[in-house]
Amino acid sequence: DLRLKLRMIADLVEKQQYEGLRVLMNDYMDNIQKTHVKRYCKNTVIDAALSAFIQNAESRGIRVDVGFDFPDPIPVDATELATVLANAIENAINACENMDREGDRFIEIKVLSNPSFMVKVSNSFNGQVEFDENGIPQNKADGHGFGTRSIVTFCDKNNAFYQFLAEDNVFSLYLNF
Repeated sequence: DLRLKLRMIADLVEKQQYEGLRVLMNDYMDNIQKTHVKRYCKNTVIDAALSAFIQNAESRGIRVDVGFDFPDPIPVDATELATVLANAIENAINACENMDREGDRFIEIKVLSNPSFMVKVSNSFNGQVEFDENGIPQNKADGHGFGTRSIVTFCDKNNAFYQFLAEDNVFSLYLNF
């Protein structure tokens, strides 16, 4: 495939068909951009989860703001952390999907490694959330609420601090390890 493309380019240059060359190169560059996978961290498991869920959010018209500084090595099981991040982002996507106005829909994901390992996932939401006596959000709809419980279980297992907050139509999850 590459040989064919290079041959086409060489042929267009040889014939001095620069407009055709420009069109061909623009098509190739567009295709490269469409298949480009963003990398978010060195850990392939966490990176795969972030890539899939961030792309899912963006494809739904949700603005996603990210900032990642993962520690090396990651101080918790990477597969479990990937699951926590996936659950948090999926919950954020669901909350954004329940909003009336698309323009206000956003998710912000930040990871810091210094002074300690910290994760923040914030999102816009419709302002309606119930918390239990432990400050954990409750979703009583069938098939919902498992992600939040798995986040809490992960934090308990890893002696991590967690906090769920809802203020001014912004829901935030904070994790500190």
